Amino acid sequence: MKMSLKFQTDAGLMNAQIKIKKIQRNLNDYGFSITLEKIISNLIKPVYENRTYRIYRLELDEFHNIPSQENSFIYKIINKNDTSIIKQIEDMEEWLQGKVNSMLEDGDLCLVALDGEKVAGFNLVSFGEVFIPLINHTRKLRHKEAWSSQITVNKNYRRKGLGTALRHRIIEKLKKRGIEKLYGGTLIANEPNLKLSRKVGFKEIIDVQYLKILNKENLRYIRVKKD
Repeated sequence: MKMSLKFQTDAGLMNAQIKIKKIQRNLNDYGFSITLEKIISNLIKPVYENRTYRIYRLELDEFHNIPSQENSFIYKIINKNDTSIIKQIEDMEEWLQGKVNSMLEDGDLCLVALDGEKVAGFNLVSFGEVFIPLINHTRKLRHKEAWSSQITVNKNYRRKGLGTALRHRIIEKLKKRGIEKLYGGTLIANEPNLKLSRKVGFKEIIDVQYLKILNKENLRYIRVKKD
């Protein structure tokens, strides 16, 4: 009983630490008003959630851009032994806390851009079966498909083309593996992510409307109209 209570206490403390880090990151990235909206949304989350998630796709055989070499970052595919890098990645994205190691062991691919020993940005790509937490949905991919689970650029390194460079390099590595289609997605309010995806050549294909009231969940799929 004492051991069980300790585990519960440790888990509760870890969740509290993750929430505090998330609030701090949102304040740095979005400011007070948007952070307050996110806090209120999380408070009512147990009884009500309503969001729209946009999925985009890139046909890799149509991608021919050459990555820019005009930066001093070191690009590296990491493995489970890169503990310092993994810790930085998990600190940058709260939902990845304690998960990156197992994702790498399962065969996921993570490309990082390093400024010395500091992670300036990363792109994590998954294969096979992927879980999309924002819509509480699991998606099965075909043999030659991949899913961009997370792309993040540290706030101090934004507006320098690093997001584009990460996309270009991960795409080239996926093509060498025989991957034909790369998917990804984000909330429709995340315009920076959508802007980067359009710049690289992704096509927006599906909006997933996720609605949860108490314990009842509903997903509605709407095809994105082409301009």
